[in-house]
Amino acid sequence: MSTMLRANHGWTVFGLVAAAGLSLTVSGCGQQASDRVPGGGGPLAIDAFKGEPAPALPQPSSPPTSTLAGEPGKPQPAARPVAISEAALTGGVRDVVVLAGDPKDAVVATARPVSQPAFLDGVIGQINGKPVYADRFLGRLDGQLRALVKQTRSNREWLQAAAKLIRELLVSDIRDELLLAEARAALTPEEKAGLVFFLTSIRENLASLAGGSEERAEERVLEAEGKTLTEKAKDERDKALIGRLFSQQIQPRVNVSWRDVRKAYERSYAEFNPPPIAHFRMIWAAPDAPGKPSPKAEITRLLGEGRTFEEVARSEFNAFSRADGGAVPPRPVEGPYREATLFADPTLNARARDLSPGQSVGPFEFQNRSVWILLERLEQKPGRSLADAQIEIARALRARKYNEEIARYFQRILERGSFSDIDAMTERLLVLASERYLTADRAREPAPPTSGAPAGAERSAP
Repeated sequence: MSTMLRANHGWTVFGLVAAAGLSLTVSGCGQQASDRVPGGGGPLAIDAFKGEPAPALPQPSSPPTSTLAGEPGKPQPAARPVAISEAALTGGVRDVVVLAGDPKDAVVATARPVSQPAFLDGVIGQINGKPVYADRFLGRLDGQLRALVKQTRSNREWLQAAAKLIRELLVSDIRDELLLAEARAALTPEEKAGLVFFLTSIRENLASLAGGSEERAEERVLEAEGKTLTEKAKDERDKALIGRLFSQQIQPRVNVSWRDVRKAYERSYAEFNPPPIAHFRMIWAAPDAPGKPSPKAEITRLLGEGRTFEEVARSEFNAFSRADGGAVPPRPVEGPYREATLFADPTLNARARDLSPGQSVGPFEFQNRSVWILLERLEQKPGRSLADAQIEIARALRARKYNEEIARYFQRILERGSFSDIDAMTERLLVLASERYLTADRAREPAPPTSGAPAGAERSAP
């Protein structure tokens, strides 16, 4: 038949037959009935029905029963023959057998579910008119949410981490969808018509990277990103559209002058010209002990014999940072060395200021101890002039201003965008995620109830 028959589009031939309590069987590959067709085989034409009596229907041995109409189990009258009107036939039909009785596989009224209903999927909100499906959204976070179950120690901790992941992805989706809508709206009619060719070019480029085979490219993309080749091509197209939007709307607003570069250099002068670093070592003679050599005398002897300062500082006679050879944490030298603050204590600071690299002083008394100080070295990292650092500074300033302009632009489109309340969507997704990922872990504490804005609330900005 040239007219397609669909179960959900009005009354069809099949629907009329079923309503009359008949079962219709079409035998396309069974027994042939060409002897009933005028002139031999082939389609049954409309003219064959004109002036011909309706064929007799085979009668069942017992009256048919029906559980779909009338009283269940009560015998129903035999079905009357159904005439197929000419209007229902435009191209003829092949072997059609009409039998009386109930359709096969009838619905059993006593059927009951064997388990509790399980959540499959649902819309938890919308972003710019597009529905957000829970199953698809949570599927993108499946690995991270499962890993959180093992990484967190309680349900409360899992809920906090999961809510952060869900909200961040929601905000990212809202940003991308709104930016993409702005990018599409900025296209001219000619550019919109060229998107199909652009998408085809992206697919061809992806296939060329896989040796010219789209099947191989599809396998690589599925393995690497879990996407089809079409989805990957659309993602690349959307990135290009958003990049074009930024180049038109954001880039012209990002301007960095020479004055900005010079001021940034002056503010970060110490970063580009770090001060010298002084490295000291100290020896504090241990207290005298009865019956043992004097630590002060032994240290003096060892230094007089030509032992290195570090070697003597590691001996048992030293009481200051012996394991590190008397090393002192590095001290930056701000300003002239003779005026720098090298130690908080005035006595130690005054002694250290008089030293030159490789020179030591001591012993002198400090806090009832005999002390030696060595200025091991002054480390001076090379500085960078404004001419050397200007390119790096300008690049950093441009990146910062670029991000600031993107944030301002995104805030503007948020104010006129349409999307469901982020808190409400986050809460609904969190509830569904907890049911999916936490119910199997019986040893953890029960998840506390969540609260938030009612689901489905609309907001113009987060």
